[in-house]
Amino acid sequence: LDSIICGVCCFTLLINLTSCFDWASSVAQLKAVAKTEQVLVSRLQNFINNKTEELGRIQNYVDALRKVSDKISSSKEEYISHPINQYHLIQRFAKEWTKVGDLLQMFNETGFELTQNISRMRKLYPTDNDLNPAAAGIERLQRVYELSIDELIEGNVKGINTRNSINVNDCFLIGKISCKSFKCDACKIWMQRALKLKADETFTNDEALAYEAVCRAKRGNLTHAFAITEDLLTRDPFNDILLGNMLYYRFVLGKLNILYPCFITIKVDYPHLFIFHKDENAEDEIKQYNQICQGKFKLPHKVSKNLRCYLYTNKNDPRLRIKPVKVEELCNSPHIVQFYDVINNDDIETIKKMSKKHLSRALVTGPNNTGIVEDIRTSKVAWFKKNDFTAVKKLYTRISEMTGLSEETFEDLQVANYGLAGEYQPHFDYTEDPSIYKREDGAEVGNRIATMLLYLNDVKEGGRTAFIEPKIVAKPIKGSAVFWYNLYPSGLGDPRTRHASCPVVIGNKWASNVWVHEVQQEFKRKCGLRQDAD
Repeated sequence: LDSIICGVCCFTLLINLTSCFDWASSVAQLKAVAKTEQVLVSRLQNFINNKTEELGRIQNYVDALRKVSDKISSSKEEYISHPINQYHLIQRFAKEWTKVGDLLQMFNETGFELTQNISRMRKLYPTDNDLNPAAAGIERLQRVYELSIDELIEGNVKGINTRNSINVNDCFLIGKISCKSFKCDACKIWMQRALKLKADETFTNDEALAYEAVCRAKRGNLTHAFAITEDLLTRDPFNDILLGNMLYYRFVLGKLNILYPCFITIKVDYPHLFIFHKDENAEDEIKQYNQICQGKFKLPHKVSKNLRCYLYTNKNDPRLRIKPVKVEELCNSPHIVQFYDVINNDDIETIKKMSKKHLSRALVTGPNNTGIVEDIRTSKVAWFKKNDFTAVKKLYTRISEMTGLSEETFEDLQVANYGLAGEYQPHFDYTEDPSIYKREDGAEVGNRIATMLLYLNDVKEGGRTAFIEPKIVAKPIKGSAVFWYNLYPSGLGDPRTRHASCPVVIGNKWASNVWVHEVQQEFKRKCGLRQDAD
C-alpha cells in the first residue's frame, strides 16, 4: 500500500496544477483530469485485489469506472473532444469519487489512508462547483446550435455518439442552471424532459414545477406562474420561497392591496425572481448570433463575387517578396481578411505548451474598467510579453510584416483555451474610454486600432468567429489568422466589427490575440477624407 500511496502522491507533484480551477473553462486542462482518473482507477484496483471480500461494493464502482477508463486509454484525444464526455468527466470527480471515498471510510485504517490520498488529489480536480458551468455548457450547445435534446440525452452530438447518456438528474440540473441564469425557454424544455424521464430520482415533480413557475413569471406570464405556485402551496404550505413568490404575484396581479414587510426581505434574497423586463435588442442580437454560428446566412452573390484570394507582399516589402502571404478576403465592408500559414507548427506547440502552465479564467471589462468573470466568456487565458520566448518575438515580427503596423504598441500576446461549449458572446475590441490602455511607464497608447486573431489548432466542429453585422464567419484553421481594423481611419469605433466566438461543439480550441494600439500607427494608417471612410 505504501508504494500505491507514494505513486499517487508523486503523480500529484508531477502534474503541478496548483493554479487550476473552473474546469469547464479549459479542455486542455481536462486532459490532465482524464489522465489522473486512469491512475486513480489503477491504484484503487490494486487496493481492491487485497480486499476482495470486504470491498465488494467498491468493486462495482471500479467496474463501471474501468469501462470509462478503457475508453479513454484507447483514444484520449477523441474521448475528451466530445462535450458529453467532458461533462461526465467533471461529474465523476464531483460526485462518484466522493462516493468511493465515503465507502472506503467504512473499512479499516488502510482504507482510511487511501481515502485521504483520494481526497488530497480531488482537491486539485473538479468539484460540485464545476458541475454547474459544465451543465450550462450542455444547455448552451443545445440552444445556440438548436440540437435535438433527445439526441443530446443519448450522447449524440452532430452525428458523433459517445454512448454516454445524460440522465434525468442531469436534465434537472441543466434546467435549474438555466432558470438561475434567466434562460427561461431552456429551463422549461429541460425541466419538462426531466419530468418525462423521472423515475425514483433525487428531485420531486414539485421542485421542477417551481422552477418552471419562476421562468413563466420572468417571461411576464404571471397568471400561469400564480396558478402553478398556488397548486404547489397546497402540498407545501410552509415553503418560504413559494410563499414569497405568491405574495408578489398576488400584489402585481392586483389580488393584494398592500405589500407585506416580509416580502421586502424575500425580494432582496431572491432578486432574480422579480425582474420581468427584457432587452429586446439584446435578444435579437443573440438570436442573430446563434443563426450565424449555425451557418444560416450566406453572403449575397453581388457581395461574394467581389471577394478574392491572392498572394500579398504588403507593397513589395522585401521580407515578403520571397514568400508572399496567402490572403482570403472574408468581407469588404468592413475589410476583414484571413491570412494563412502565419505561424509554423513548432512555434504553435511551444506557445500552447507554455500557456498550459499559466491558464486562468478569462475576464471581461466590468464597472470602473475592472476585470470580472462573466458567463458571456467561457475560456481560460495566458499572457506573454514579446521577449518572454522566441516564438512570441517571431510572431510579432511576422504580424508587423503582414500589416505594416509598428510593434511598438502591440499588446501582450493573449492565448486562450476554450472549455466545454466555450464561447465569447458578441463584443467590441475597442473601448469608449481608450485612456485605460497604458504602457508600463504610464504613457497612453490609444484605443485598439486593429485585431489579429490567430488559430492555434483545427476545431472539429464549432468554434468559428462570427461577425454580427456583416453576418459572416471565419473558420478556425491551424496556423491562420483573421485581421481587421476596429476603428475607422478617423479614430472612431467601427460598430460593424462587433464579433463573437461561437461555442465549441466537438474538439478543443486554442486561439491567440494580438491587439494593436493607435499610438505609433499615425503614419501607418492615415485618416480618410470622410469621418466614416474605411
